[in-house]
Amino acid sequence: MKPRTLRLLGWLVPASCMTLAALGFASQTQRLREASLERERSSRLLEQVFAERDLAARRALQRRTATVPTSNREEGAFLNEFRQKASGAGVHILKWSAQETPVIAEDDTNVDPALKQVTTIRSNVTVEGSYANLRTFVRELVASERLTTINNVSWTRGVTGSQLTCTLSRYLRPAQTTVSTDKPQTVTLR
Repeated sequence: MKPRTLRLLGWLVPASCMTLAALGFASQTQRLREASLERERSSRLLEQVFAERDLAARRALQRRTATVPTSNREEGAFLNEFRQKASGAGVHILKWSAQETPVIAEDDTNVDPALKQVTTIRSNVTVEGSYANLRTFVRELVASERLTTINNVSWTRGVTGSQLTCTLSRYLRPAQTTVSTDKPQTVTLR
């Protein structure tokens, strides 16, 4: 080859490599910008979804019923709901016992008289299932429309799974009590 051709190739090969590198860099930079924009859009959408989820959860909690009227059917209805939640979560009820107690002592004068009429039904409960199923069961109890408090929780691991022993409390008001329009019968939890 002639020296002039070699010199020309000596300039063309590096120049074409630099041109190809610049084009590759430009395309990768464009892809990076597009990915950043997509990430920002996804982050905004995710924040919106979380905000909607939180709003829905707050609204669900605002519809919770603090007390239900005392009736012959109340315990059966509660137990049916309890059994459905246990069955739906895949746990087995091993033990159930209930005890009725007033929420506030009769001689306490600093309390609204309507609260003195509220009765608490405390139930000692033992259920068995896998850890994940027990968590689902507790989550379903806590998320139900009826206010139920859970106390004295004890988790133990057994041969066939885990056992959860706890005290569930539900609240009853006298059946003859009329609901006034100025006092809502829902509880707002924050």
